[in-house]
Amino acid sequence: MEILDKLKSALERMPGPTPSFSLVHAVLMLLVLENESVGRKRLSSMVDIGEGSTRSLIKRLREIGLVNADRSGCFLTERGKEAVRKIRRVMVGPEKLRLSMISDEAYVMLIRGLRSKINVLEMRDEAVRVGGRGAIILVRSGNAILFPETGEPLSKYHPEDEEVIMGLSPLEGDIIVIGIGNDLKGSRTASIAASLKALEYAHG
Repeated sequence: MEILDKLKSALERMPGPTPSFSLVHAVLMLLVLENESVGRKRLSSMVDIGEGSTRSLIKRLREIGLVNADRSGCFLTERGKEAVRKIRRVMVGPEKLRLSMISDEAYVMLIRGLRSKINVLEMRDEAVRVGGRGAIILVRSGNAILFPETGEPLSKYHPEDEEVIMGLSPLEGDIIVIGIGNDLKGSRTASIAASLKALEYAHG
């Protein structure tokens, strides 16, 4: 996806030591700023990186024209708003849901418009790489939510969870990514990381 490729390229060109944030954090920051201005300290907590890393990421996003800041906090520029609109064409969420299959709340992403087969194992590995415990990958097919690896319906094991996920109104063929982390922030990061890996395969 062009906007994600540009964002990744911009982050890779940063001088100095390897930063302690990634494309996942950049995307999350843009989504956090989608509807409001946010102060730097609160933004650091919401994106779950240190204040120094938050300053560096804000600086880079400002340099490429996606984010600006004033006394009210950081906010999206017009170019940033357009970037988020493009991201939203393929990524819905993350939405917080309570699911019985993991006995807790977790963040869920919907991925739209994939044109190639996803690699479930590598999506899970990506979730772990960013500090999560993994991800559950599902797909909407007809009137059911399926496990793509086996084709089994989620309703066979957790019918109540299928009903909850259907409440997000996934479209036919949508990939559903449930991030699993040690806490809710970890779940959110894992869900975005696994989703970006899916898009990398689809548009790479």
